[in-house]
Amino acid sequence: MAKYVTKSGKVLNDADIERLADEAELGYEHHELISQPARGRPALAGGSGPSPTIQVRLDVELDGALRREAAKQDISLSEYVRSVLRKHVPTS
Repeated sequence: MAKYVTKSGKVLNDADIERLADEAELGYEHHELISQPARGRPALAGGSGPSPTIQVRLDVELDGALRREAAKQDISLSEYVRSVLRKHVPTS
């Protein structure tokens, strides 16, 4: 039997899944969908919207090098990539 877990880590039991299915079958009002609070991390610049994201393909060697450097500095890969970009890309 499959195990379903929410983003917050709660394991859903059969009753939870049935309740969610019943709720979905009833449908949602448009205002209910757009009035939900934003999810995810706060914006990097402290604004109210989400921070932009980009997706980049890397070769295996560059990926490994980035990950090793981030680990050496004891920071996340995202944090390391942002620091490198800030050094090399003019923002104004």
